[in-house]
Amino acid sequence: MAGALDGVRVLELGIWVAVPSAAAVLADWGARVVKIEPPEGDPLRGLAATGLVPYQPDVNPAFQLDNRGKRSIVLDLRRPEGREVAHALVGRSDVFLTNLRRPKLAVLGMDYATLRSVNPRLVYAGLTGYGTEGPERERAAFDYAAFWARAGIMASLGEPEGPPPTQRPGMGDHLTGLGLAGAIAAGLFARERSGVGQEIGMSLFQSGMWMLATDIQAAITTGYCHTPGGRRAAPNPLFNFYRTGDGRWLHLVMLQPDRHWRAFCRAVGREDLVDDPRFASAPVRFQHCRELIAILDPLFASRPLAEWAEALDCADCYWGKVQTVEYDPKDEIEKGISAVRMAVGRPTAPYFRFPALKHPPELLAYLARRNIAVFSTDFDSFDFKMRRPEQVRQSVMAKLNKFGKGIVLMHDFQHATAEAAADLLNDLKAGGYKIVFMNPKFPVTTIASYDEAVLKASKLPSDGLPTSSVVRTISE
Repeated sequence: MAGALDGVRVLELGIWVAVPSAAAVLADWGARVVKIEPPEGDPLRGLAATGLVPYQPDVNPAFQLDNRGKRSIVLDLRRPEGREVAHALVGRSDVFLTNLRRPKLAVLGMDYATLRSVNPRLVYAGLTGYGTEGPERERAAFDYAAFWARAGIMASLGEPEGPPPTQRPGMGDHLTGLGLAGAIAAGLFARERSGVGQEIGMSLFQSGMWMLATDIQAAITTGYCHTPGGRRAAPNPLFNFYRTGDGRWLHLVMLQPDRHWRAFCRAVGREDLVDDPRFASAPVRFQHCRELIAILDPLFASRPLAEWAEALDCADCYWGKVQTVEYDPKDEIEKGISAVRMAVGRPTAPYFRFPALKHPPELLAYLARRNIAVFSTDFDSFDFKMRRPEQVRQSVMAKLNKFGKGIVLMHDFQHATAEAAADLLNDLKAGGYKIVFMNPKFPVTTIASYDEAVLKASKLPSDGLPTSSVVRTISE
């Protein structure tokens, strides 16, 4: 079954988590997403070095999660040829999304005004830290700062005697990314009616305020500003969390405590509390909440979680277990989502980032260790002009054969060198190399000197982009 966004072309210029996660959601919905990375790569690739996740060679859970379902191209947008390729991609895209700061986008020629002139139907989504107005509009931001701390979430949680708690990686980014994906879908729907694109603005700060909107609305309308009171002073003890006898935690979530009070007392084996005048109704229990919690704490600590689960379920009490991220094969709900975990845990095709190497032999050696051979006329076209084609063929094949079979990336293949390279393409095919052509500006089907059999063998994607590698223009 086709996804809701099947056929929609998305171009992402995103780093870290928020915008890449939004593009990943669009890919989940069926869109064809191409990610632009700078020559040094998305900094999220180096997240393991910060200590936020344990280091494992060739495993980067954060990057793999938020860049699933995409194809990638590495472009140096500081150079005219890089911007030219990017604008060509914009011209055939439906959506562009980015979280680079606006002054940087303007310098790179990727701001809304520029891209709108390239493609008036483009839905342009720009994510900022703190919005586009006010004194903080150009401040750099991560979700830890703009979403969690600055929006008020951090100060609203925790115990009154302790420091405010921090968040885990990507919590604000993923919520914001999901909202941004929805906004983009709405923009595409509006374009179907109007025929023109639009600019979408969203910020981590605004997303955090929406997450805390209930408290903010209460402060605006009543003047009451919530401060953490701690679990021992929860106004509704039936909406609180308790530690069980086996060291686990459960969270009671009975927002209508009077409705559940009698059944709850029966479930926990304390029917004597039903008629206790201190707990006769929700307003009275509020006044004596500390006393009731002091009764419930040792009660829940007397039995393991599994026993409490059965007792609470039999009484139709609303609750949930406090789950860690460790997978429990006995958990029926987790069994239902295990396929999703497997699907997003690792990409279906490997991602490769070319380092900033200035000499082709270094690049070839780097790729060879990953069983990839590369040929690019950006650094070999001089040979085609100055030496006989046969000499070039022998030189290139000697390099490639030295490092083993792999993928040959034919990038920026110009008409002037196509004829001289035709025999080389046949050699590559005969040698067992997979050939992927990279040139949206010059469609390979228009160059008569290409061997048609080689084109078929390359399984060229319809938009001219490779499906299994991150590609960089080699022009040093």
